[in-house]
Amino acid sequence: MSDTRVHSSWIDSLLSCCSGAALIFGPKGELLGANLGLFRILGLNQSQFEEKRFGEISAFLRLAFDPSTASNLSSFAAGSGCAEPLKTSQAFQGHGQPLLWSCTCLDIPGAGAFRMVTVREEGITDANRIETLESERALMNQVLQQLPFGIIVIEAPSGRFVMRNEALTRFLEGMYPNPESTADWQQYGVFHMNGTKYQTEELPMTRSFKTGEVIEGEVMEIRLVTGKVRHVSVYTSPIVNEGGSTVAGVAAILDVSEQVRSRRGIEFLSQVSKALSGVTTHEELLSKISELTTRHFKGWCILHVPDEDGWMKPAGVGHTDPAKADLVLQSQTANKRHGAPGTTGPALVFETGKPHFVAMVAEEDLQRFSFDDEHFAILKQLGMRGVMCVPLDSRSGRHGTLTVISSTRAFEPDDLLFVQELASRFALAWDNIELLDKLRHAVRLRDEVLSLSSHEIRTPLTSVKLMMELLHQLLQDPSRFARFSDRILDILRSANLQVDQTTALLDQLLDLSRIESGKFELVRQPIEMTTLVQESVGLLRLQLECARVQVNIVSVGQVVLLGDSLRLRQLVMNLLSNAMKYGGGSTIDIRVEESGSSVRTSVVDRGDGVPEEIRRKIFERFERGGALEDGRGHGLGLYISKNIVEAHGGRIWVEQTIPRGATFVFELPKS
Repeated sequence: MSDTRVHSSWIDSLLSCCSGAALIFGPKGELLGANLGLFRILGLNQSQFEEKRFGEISAFLRLAFDPSTASNLSSFAAGSGCAEPLKTSQAFQGHGQPLLWSCTCLDIPGAGAFRMVTVREEGITDANRIETLESERALMNQVLQQLPFGIIVIEAPSGRFVMRNEALTRFLEGMYPNPESTADWQQYGVFHMNGTKYQTEELPMTRSFKTGEVIEGEVMEIRLVTGKVRHVSVYTSPIVNEGGSTVAGVAAILDVSEQVRSRRGIEFLSQVSKALSGVTTHEELLSKISELTTRHFKGWCILHVPDEDGWMKPAGVGHTDPAKADLVLQSQTANKRHGAPGTTGPALVFETGKPHFVAMVAEEDLQRFSFDDEHFAILKQLGMRGVMCVPLDSRSGRHGTLTVISSTRAFEPDDLLFVQELASRFALAWDNIELLDKLRHAVRLRDEVLSLSSHEIRTPLTSVKLMMELLHQLLQDPSRFARFSDRILDILRSANLQVDQTTALLDQLLDLSRIESGKFELVRQPIEMTTLVQESVGLLRLQLECARVQVNIVSVGQVVLLGDSLRLRQLVMNLLSNAMKYGGGSTIDIRVEESGSSVRTSVVDRGDGVPEEIRRKIFERFERGGALEDGRGHGLGLYISKNIVEAHGGRIWVEQTIPRGATFVFELPKS
């Protein structure tokens, strides 16, 4: 450019006033400026135009046209033939239509002759141009509307929405009034991924057109009025004019909710597996379930397990706000129906195994869930947006139900699938704990059996060994043998008794092993119960005579049942032996009678009886009716007896005899 740069202000003003394409040439034929219209016709942007013009019109023209056209235009720009427009049949660099050039001479006193050249495409009127622009705009709008992701164009600096497409409206589910500016975006509840709310100036769209920042893939959480939550990845860019000023911003919004849920779900399930790996008790597991579920779903949860009467009772409770955990328990107390067998909620889910799912809890649903006004008030205070209840099923059975309630959002169908997967992991952990309990039980049983065996077997063996040594001494001296023949017989009888007791203990230990391993099998056949009782008494005749105990058998009719004669004989002998040990040498009465579809057998002694606190656990393993130090039993006979009865489908119990003594009763089905 020449010294005419001092006139740049009026040159710029003149160019901006031109509705079409225009150039300004100085007195020496130098190119002083061009407007946006020219860039459009030539198919260039401003930086490309600046690169191509080289300061002189001749260089610019030689770059764009053939030599003949360039020479004609150079003369035209120098002022020759300004009166008539000059037509160039050749398009600029092959772009667009042939061009018509018109020149207007401007004489500026003291500065020289300037020329303003306007350019238009041949045959293109302003109306044609407007029509083309409208067509292009309609095509662009159609493309934007059909894009699968949301698009917003925002005016700067006002923040007004110039355009938004249908995908954005569908994404927002049409539940909001159409926003008019970035300030209106706050109504959507926009949050950072750490849970803090976006301020208007923090929004990617605002930052982009205010600071010129280009944002790629910033993830935001949007909470809709429907209660649903969406996660979006936002891409924004400023729109800058030829002067470098930001005039607008454009934002593309992609729904990445599924990806975010999937990623969070995988991370959470990994945390669950890690957290549950160290859990060793059911109580600890219930606590972990509540803690982990509450943390993930940002609400509250209740774990229900059945009690002895079949009612569902809360076994674990959690809430995002620890201060509200007691309120959750109050909601369970206020709702007198929640655990009743066969009713709605956890009880019905536990009974049927079918999950209960309410994506969005409306006011009428909350009323329906409530038992009374007090319960309704508690639920409103806790907040309920979505509800899910699933069974806790594993290989070993159904252990309870897990209820998850969101306080912040509605649930999606995917959430139900996720919580079912979560429940299956909890149930698997339950199974693992049961296996661990069985292992502990087996180790404890092994230690108990070893302890019992080492003590109970060593004692009679030591006694037999001493008796054998004494007998050996007596046999070495024939004279002493004759004098102590009665003593020798006593020794042999005692040794035989010790061997019998040791054999009985070994048999009981074998039965205990069969029971604990599930190999306690029965061979059923028809049995006349009174006859079996008489045979059992006969097998114990020597012990009864030694203890000077008399047995009376009372039978009401001939009673036949289907059972294992060997095991039932063992059962009767166990009860008789127990009555001999603790009956104080009194008479034992045995009564056999029918009781509906069952056969009832009672063994009655006149001893000290069984205290109430012992009665409740006397049939447990290693429990004894007498003092622990009295040495009259191993605590296995009644345990084995109970298992024999239950294997036959019957039941056994103990009652206090009036005025004193104990009555052991067992009932067996006839078939």
